[in-house]
Amino acid sequence: MGRDPRLLVCGATYHVMNRGNRKSPIFEDDRDRRRFLRLLVETKDTYGVDMLAGCQMGNHFHAVVNTPNGNLSDFMEQWQGRFAKYSNWRHDRVGHLFQDRFRVVAIEHDIHLLIALCYVFLNPVSAGLVTKPEDYRWSTYAATIGLAPLPRYLSIDWLLSLFPDEDLKAAQR
Repeated sequence: MGRDPRLLVCGATYHVMNRGNRKSPIFEDDRDRRRFLRLLVETKDTYGVDMLAGCQMGNHFHAVVNTPNGNLSDFMEQWQGRFAKYSNWRHDRVGHLFQDRFRVVAIEHDIHLLIALCYVFLNPVSAGLVTKPEDYRWSTYAATIGLAPLPRYLSIDWLLSLFPDEDLKAAQR
């Protein structure tokens, strides 16, 4: 019996995540992490998805994305599939890289968005990898708050919707 299709809405925001098969690492080194981001840029441009936040851990990743075209499943299939193909080729493996299909939580309102963003940004702190989220290299937190250059793939327009009375610099603070 097949799985129920996901309810995908144009303009919706989602917290998506996936873990390595059998909780194995999906990123072996920085080269894998850079390829993952390069594929993100290509895939988000193709599907018109906005990346609001992201964090790469060793055996899983988190992303908060907005889908103006309601095509989250197509976007994730391409992004994860292309990375899995690359990873299997590079590390001379076969089979599944990811444990299952991606997990998704629809963001229903601004407070929910803020909670999801905090969860994503604090993941490396909770894992004991850093003491401050801005110190974790493979998260978008430092760029979001203005401590690092803004990567091409990241949209921080949501800051102005969460803090409407502020300019961008004040919202970042």
